[in-house]
Amino acid sequence: MTDSSRDVECIRDYLVGRMTEDERLAFQDRLARDPVLAREFEESLQLHEGLRELVAQNYFATATPKPRIQTTRGLWYRVGIAAAAVIVGVSLVVAWRLNQESSVLTALPTTRPDTEPLIAAQFTFVATRDAGRPRLALPSSGLIEWRASPETRSAASYRITLIRDPEGGAAQHRVGVATGLRLGADGYVHCYSNSSQLAPGTYGLRIEPSEPGPAGTQVFLFVLQN
Repeated sequence: MTDSSRDVECIRDYLVGRMTEDERLAFQDRLARDPVLAREFEESLQLHEGLRELVAQNYFATATPKPRIQTTRGLWYRVGIAAAAVIVGVSLVVAWRLNQESSVLTALPTTRPDTEPLIAAQFTFVATRDAGRPRLALPSSGLIEWRASPETRSAASYRITLIRDPEGGAAQHRVGVATGLRLGADGYVHCYSNSSQLAPGTYGLRIEPSEPGPAGTQVFLFVLQN
């Protein structure tokens, strides 16, 4: 199960009250620290509140009056439908976002079968003492090859995430993620982007082992410009 799938389940369990007290507190702590999870939760909460409003307005009510015991049972049935709709809505929102992200960064260059991959630019990131933010020319077309040197070289695989406005707090936006990447023979982890899917701006390239751990995460800041 991927991290995003686990997040969907956590949001769902939190909204329907299926968490233990410790799990609930841990989830709330993550919400305070993870802006991406916070945005996903906010979208899910809006769906949840919208469905609650529909229930409050008797949108799901039947036209024929029923005995009290059946009405109560029907209310729980409608609430169950609403909860199921929330779960489906959350899943669709997150799945759409994952599809959008996964199309921006890929493990291999994607081209038509009858063409050779056209690498228009190659950007290499290595940890240095210089805290500067390089300005990189965004190609008008073609592929960008991203090469990053990981701090931890013994991981079985790596994840690279491309973040727009990485210092923007809650406003930062994860635009792409590639997982299951291997360390190449040249000592770099490689992934690719279609330059037409990117816009000028401030970015961060985060590389980390696929398996969570206390160390090994690096973020390289840079600016893409025309």
